[in-house]
Amino acid sequence: MALANLSAARGYSGGVMAYKTTIVNESNAYEYVWRRLRQFHDIETTVSRLSSERSIGKDQHKNLLKQMAQLSYCLTQAYEFAQSAKTSGSTTRALQAYYSVTALANAEILWRGDGNVSLDRRDKRYHRHGFDLRIGSSVEDFLAVPQVHEDGKIDGLFGLWRDHSRHVPQYAEETIMYPGGTASTSRRVISSITPLSDIPIKTNGFSMMDCFKHTPLMYQHLYSIGIVPELARGVITSTVDAGDEQNRTSSRLTTIIHPCNDRVREEVLEFFMYHPNDWEQLEINSLPGGAIFSVNREFSGDFNHRNGHSNSSPESFSLLKNEMYFVGAGALLNEYGYYFLGLYIMGMISRYHPQKWIKEIQRNSAITHLVDQFIDIALLRTPLLILGQMEDEVLLFD
Repeated sequence: MALANLSAARGYSGGVMAYKTTIVNESNAYEYVWRRLRQFHDIETTVSRLSSERSIGKDQHKNLLKQMAQLSYCLTQAYEFAQSAKTSGSTTRALQAYYSVTALANAEILWRGDGNVSLDRRDKRYHRHGFDLRIGSSVEDFLAVPQVHEDGKIDGLFGLWRDHSRHVPQYAEETIMYPGGTASTSRRVISSITPLSDIPIKTNGFSMMDCFKHTPLMYQHLYSIGIVPELARGVITSTVDAGDEQNRTSSRLTTIIHPCNDRVREEVLEFFMYHPNDWEQLEINSLPGGAIFSVNREFSGDFNHRNGHSNSSPESFSLLKNEMYFVGAGALLNEYGYYFLGLYIMGMISRYHPQKWIKEIQRNSAITHLVDQFIDIALLRTPLLILGQMEDEVLLFD
């Protein structure tokens, strides 16, 4: 196994951010998420919360009010565009969904950023999409090419969003066994968090197919039609024995990579790194088409304050309470970023190159069905992912 590129890997240690996990029923996730996002329309309460959480002085109250009012506007705009996309036909829904995604991206920027990224103060370089559309002979060949500024950073709203967004942390289903035979099971965040700005982005362009292949909810369908996703399904479990009469605690952290394409699996495995002191406690088991890694540890004291050696793993996209999707070279974006890119391409084709899209619709081509599926998934997932970013929360379908 080759060494991982640490700039695109996450660390496992005792000091993870205060993220929590929440289980959401997929059937009503859309309504649940938008209902929770409405809390940000209470601007005074949002400002009070932000001032307290980030220790912002009263002298900035007026500026905070302005920025949170802008955030509220962006969330309203995102919802209205999403509702429109849900009821629109194939000629306009991609563009409506793209506008919803850009409004949600603005909401994340306004929540995370300082006053210099407010809608009225941000640099003019961010007042555009941030992509060049490279025209292809077919719709599958169109590319979104990130615009690079002279300072080497990505321009446009996409670049500003990427500067403020990050990967979600990884989580494990943890079972704690207590003296006396009782046990409890929960999900615990177990990793640090990687800002997207820490990972170099490719500038030779992204296609719609790149975005499909990095969409967890398209994973099974793509395999069924002979397209290999750039993701590897997996799960992380943790078992903790919370101590005996000598106050000794032992734990076992297991990562399972489910069987997948050989190239994708090897690409993902490149990003696993373990501390030399863990080698004697590390078990690596082969699985046909997959892999299993387990680390056993023993330590004294309170298991709630256990610290292990710093290990690294690939980034992953969260989805289910008992399943995540590991990503290799594609970790230069999080899941939201692929919706951002894909909907840009689809929206620009339908708006500025309708003659190409009309042909696909008329012959009911396979790409039109993939696009429809992608848009439906994006409308479900994008508000959920933004809520998670704003609330430091990993939202998982049950």
